[in-house]
Amino acid sequence: KEKIQEIEIQLLLEALFLRYGYDFRDYDRSTLERRILKCLETCTFQHISEIIPRLLHHGEFLSRLVHALSVNTTVMFRDPTTFATLKEKVFPVMASYPFINVWHAGCASGEEVYSLAILLHEARLLQQTRIYATDIDDEILSKAREGVYPLDRLEAFAENYRLAGGTRRLHDYCTQ
Repeated sequence: KEKIQEIEIQLLLEALFLRYGYDFRDYDRSTLERRILKCLETCTFQHISEIIPRLLHHGEFLSRLVHALSVNTTVMFRDPTTFATLKEKVFPVMASYPFINVWHAGCASGEEVYSLAILLHEARLLQQTRIYATDIDDEILSKAREGVYPLDRLEAFAENYRLAGGTRRLHDYCTQ
């Protein structure tokens, strides 16, 4: 049964790549298997191979599958040390350029993108910066566009902001 399931996963990932260009084939197998099995439960299919015809012939199923396979983890100022390093070492170099493009690939629901924008604003670099934030999951990307996050997470975000070297209060950038 395990061998058959591995074949089904391989066929599903190949179909996803060949039909739509989304390449999950080299993702961690245990994570993929767990996410595919969870999708299988919510779709009420018995076998992974049943997902393939739905994916190939019903384009609306694509977003559901991509959402199930995507890792949408993000937090404002996640890894504050990284943001502090950007601020201290990278921003001074960026300041020497008249125009800056930043691409945040895999932005999920956007918390880290907003974090970067806040620090760029404080460094007086935001006006000369264009930030591109992309993600393969359209559903989670729409949440990023909204920029609405649970209030109960704001305290943790504020601590990360402080540790990242923020110069104001995070509440100055938020509305309730």
